[in-house]
Amino acid sequence: MIRPQPSRPPESPSLDGESVLSKDATIAYLIREAHRALSRDLQSRIARYDVNPGMWRFFRVLWEEDGINQRDLSARVGMSAPTTVLALDRMEKHGFVMRVRDDEDRRVARVYLTRKGKAMQAKLLPHAAEVNALACAGFSPDEVALLRKLLTAMRGNMAAGAKSGRKTRGQRSGAA
Repeated sequence: MIRPQPSRPPESPSLDGESVLSKDATIAYLIREAHRALSRDLQSRIARYDVNPGMWRFFRVLWEEDGINQRDLSARVGMSAPTTVLALDRMEKHGFVMRVRDDEDRRVARVYLTRKGKAMQAKLLPHAAEVNALACAGFSPDEVALLRKLLTAMRGNMAAGAKSGRKTRGQRSGAA
């Protein structure tokens, strides 16, 4: 009797044993190093405003959805609840945000930007734009669009794999 084989992700010719050993050929390594360089550069630019990278993530969400509840904010930023509390405590201390109990459910805290927090958008976003421009220096607009498309697709692939519990060949072998 022929048993159906479990579905496997498509094999990628660029992920053979030799290229996985070469850190400069490993997608995960290259993305990690690029992310670290981008983060360091942004951090050095925004530090003068008493904003750290953790706060930056919260600002980004709050600029789009001011008044979001603390639990949803934590999920959007991808931080644990205790880390979110510490970051928001720091942001409150600097006068960037205020937490207000929800009128309908007093257990829920909503996070609002203060006038000072809202003003940070005009100060910080130009630095983010400069970092992005630096990272994409020498790329054509089509290359930047392709990079965004590929990274978005990669993020979707990884989310789908995590959701299904499916492991890639690299996860089974311990390579990344």
